[in-house]
Formats: sequence, C-alpha cells, structure tokens
Amino acid sequence: MALGRICDGGAAMKPMRIAFLHPNLGLGGAERLIVDAARALQQVGHKTTIFTSRYDPESAFAETRELDVRVAPTRVPESIGGRFLAPATILRMRRIANKLASERGAYDVVVCDLTAHVIPDLQRSLAVPVAFYCHYPDSLLTSRPNTGIYGSYRKGIDASERRGLEAADCVMVNSAFTARRYVEEFQGIEPPRVVYPGADVEAYQGISPIQASGEILLLSVNRFRAPKALDRAVGALAALPSFIADQTWKRVRLVLAGGYEESLPDARETVAGLREQVERLGLVGKVDWVFNPSEPERLALLGRARCLLYTPSDEHFGLGPIEAMAAARPVVAVNSGGPLETIVEGETGRLRSPELDALAEGLSVYVESPETAREHGLAGRIRVARHFSLDRFRDSLEQILGSLVGERAAT
Repeated sequence: MALGRICDGGAAMKPMRIAFLHPNLGLGGAERLIVDAARALQQVGHKTTIFTSRYDPESAFAETRELDVRVAPTRVPESIGGRFLAPATILRMRRIANKLASERGAYDVVVCDLTAHVIPDLQRSLAVPVAFYCHYPDSLLTSRPNTGIYGSYRKGIDASERRGLEAADCVMVNSAFTARRYVEEFQGIEPPRVVYPGADVEAYQGISPIQASGEILLLSVNRFRAPKALDRAVGALAALPSFIADQTWKRVRLVLAGGYEESLPDARETVAGLREQVERLGLVGKVDWVFNPSEPERLALLGRARCLLYTPSDEHFGLGPIEAMAAARPVVAVNSGGPLETIVEGETGRLRSPELDALAEGLSVYVESPETAREHGLAGRIRVARHFSLDRFRDSLEQILGSLVGERAAT
C-alpha cells in the first residue's frame, strides 16, 4: 500500500483517485484553476484525471501534457448562433458524466465545476462524493426576464442548477464576493466554503525586475469577451496623457493579451470593437495584440510590463491580478469583486472606479515612478506567497476532498 502524505495536522492522508469534470480545456481562468488543481494534487501523490469534451494540446495550457486528460467527444456545439450556451454546456457535461460513469469504481471523489446541473446524475451513477467548485452562479451570469419564452427557458435551467447544488457533497467558491452572491441567490442551501485559487509563485521567480529605462508597457491579460470590459483599458490609455509628462507618454504602450475563440460571436465582436476604438482614439501604434499567448509568451510579457491593468467590474475572483503580483508587478484594477480581496490599495496596487480618468490616474503613479512600481510589485509577491499561493490552494482542496472521502467511507 502506498504511504499517505503527512498533512499539516500531522495525520497521514491516503492517496486519492480524483476525477475532474470540465466542459472544454482552453486558456481561461476556469481552465487554469482545474489544471492547477489536478497538477498540484498529482505532485503530492494523488491520482488525478481530467474529463472534458474538447482538448487540443496546442490550444491549452502546456501543463495539461503532464496530466491524464480523457476526452468524451460530442457533436453538441458550444452554442447555436452565439446563443443557448448554457444548455449546450449542460449537454456536453452530461456526455462527459456518462464517460466517467463507465469507469465506476475507478475514483474516490469527483470535482465538477461550471455546471452543477449534472451533479445528481454523477451521484446516482458513481456512488462517490461529488464536490462542486463554483466560479460564479450560472443563474447570475445572464439577465432573466420573468415572463415569455426566455423566462420559462431560464426558469428550468436555474431550477436544475439549484438541484445540482443541493446534491453536491460540498460547494466551494473562489472568493468571499462570490460566496455572498451565492448565499443571496440560493437561500436555504448550506453556505459554500471559500477556497481561493492560487498562483505558482516559484514559476515567476525568474522574471526580471521592473526597469526604469526603455518602453513603459501596460499589460492587460484577459479573455477577449465583452464582460471583461477591455474597452476601458483602451480608454484609460487615451486618458493617460493628461496625467503624465509628454516625454513619458512617448514611451508608453499597451498590450492586450488573452484567450480568443474566433468561433464565439462575442469574441469576434469584442475584438472588432476594440480595433475600431483604437483607430477612433488615434492610438494606432500604441496598442499591441497577443491572442492565445503561450505560457512562455505570457511570462515574457509580464517581464516587460510596468504594471497590469485589470478592467472587469464585479470580477468573481480574478487570477490575472495574483499572477501579476507573483511576478512582482503592481496591479491597477476596478474597485469591485474579487480584486478587493487580493489587492491592497496603495501597497500592492491601485483600486479605482471604472471611470477612464480614474483608471488613468491609477496607472500614472507607476508610469511616472518605476521605484513605486517596484516597491508595490515586491509587496504583491509577498502577499501572494502568504495568502494566494498554489500550495495553499492545494492544501485546502486536499483537506476538503480527503474529508469527503473519509466521511463516505465511514457511512
């Protein structure tokens, strides 16, 4: 029998066989979390497998090549004309759940994210505990009119989500912000546990310190989707000359980097709108684009960056800020949602209202003063190491899953 690893409490934990279910393995924050979780738990002796409906190693995080990834192919599209994303995702996840069900007895615990609707199916077919990681309630991700065809359509999906959450053995969320929204939306269900995602601090140790000379690169790393409000980054860049010297402005550039799925109408429309905005504001030559950057490309961008600009409002958590802080880069972010829990105003970054002048003023501090950028960046690295490291994430997840397995074995 394999020896269990010794946990913080001093007790030995038996290695677990853990299955993760995720719709598609791409390059987004949800995929980052699942890959990090599977890889971190695998590295301490647990057997992990990711089940998904679509996986292309060239369009996924490089670390997935170190993992056991199993694909359940399906003809269900990601959307129909850019709509009906929720039912399409649920159908794909049911296909994945069916594939996992064919391996009944091979796993001790299942971790599902994004689609709680399939949890009752998993409970019936597998007879093992199922944990759900909630990035944000699906029922809050879209407007929900109470009448008409769309109202009826959403009512059924929302009811299915609630049944799934009630069936889960444990629900985890990524921030206190998401936990509050969850409790408001699902009254009567047990509150979730906050398990912060983590950054692999060691992976950023080789990034060079912030330089005072040369170009001043402002970096945005986020998916090219409308909710990410990337137009604010372009607008803040246009407003920046009012806050800095002319000679400094000549050195400033903005890089918009992130995942781009051309098959999604929202992604195509977002990029088209940003290109039009750049041209209209006279910023051609000031803005660079990096679609679907590889991990070496992303690290290289962080190494060149003076700071990260993070533009979404009410972001559920936001991996981008803690990854930038791990790289010793300060962050300017909109003052709502998860960034309120990760960024310390005036110490590791600037939290500002979404108005363009406010964001530009926040950026100007770091644009004009590389010394301040270095000081706040180093403070950010320390904060991530203490509170938002991948090791802390792994240990929290391991403790929860181990407890579920132990409780099920005792019944």
